[in-house]
Formats: sequence, C-alpha cells, structure tokens
Amino acid sequence: MQRLDYGRLIVGLVALAVVIGVSWIVLEYLVPSPPSSVTIATGRKGTTFDYFGERYRARFARAGIELNVRVTDGALENFRLLRDPKSNVQIAFATGGISNGSQAPELLSMGLISNVPFWIFYPSSQSLDSLTQL
Repeated sequence: MQRLDYGRLIVGLVALAVVIGVSWIVLEYLVPSPPSSVTIATGRKGTTFDYFGERYRARFARAGIELNVRVTDGALENFRLLRDPKSNVQIAFATGGISNGSQAPELLSMGLISNVPFWIFYPSSQSLDSLTQL
C-alpha cells in the first residue's frame, strides 16, 4: 500500500489555488462583463417602437439588466443619437433605408423586427396602374 505524501498534496493544493486565483483575476478584470444598464431609443409613446421597447425592457430585466427606454421623435432621431457618443444611447430602433454602411460604418444592424407596409392614399376616382401616375 502506498503512503500518502503530505508534502506533494500540499504543493498540489497550493498550485490549484494559484490557478484558480489567476483565472478569477483574468476573468474579473480582463474579460469585460455585460453592462448592468443599457439605454434604447424607441419612438413616440404609443408607437410600435415604443411597444417593442417596453417588451425588451421586460426581457432585459429577466437577464438582470436594466433597460432605460428613451422616448424620441422616431427613426431619424434614433439614428442621430446612436452616432452621438454623448447621448448614452447604445441601442435604437430604425426603419430600413435611413442609412447605409458608408454613412455610418460604426453602426451595426442586429436584424429585422418586422415588415412595415407602405400605404399610399390619393384623392381621385381614377385607378392607378403605376406609381409614376402619382
């Protein structure tokens, strides 16, 4: 039967403690943790952007992140706020086509939320065959 060598056991435990300590320091100070608070620019109260902002607030809260919903005049103001580092807005809703990669290369799109129909109303009794008739 082998005898337990207490010297080797203590050296092993110390080495394990050092590895755990160094790993904790690296994870705590060198790997950024997610923010505890984020600001999103939505739109006017009662709009679709406002509705989605409130839904995201609930989802972020479940993850332990406070989402500050900032009411704005809409997509153009949201775009301006995203480009302004002093605005403290990290996320915003925008409609497609207000910018492109050359106008704002520092911004990234997270994807499409929904398709928005574009309605055209005109006061006439004539039927239209193409948009050029407008």
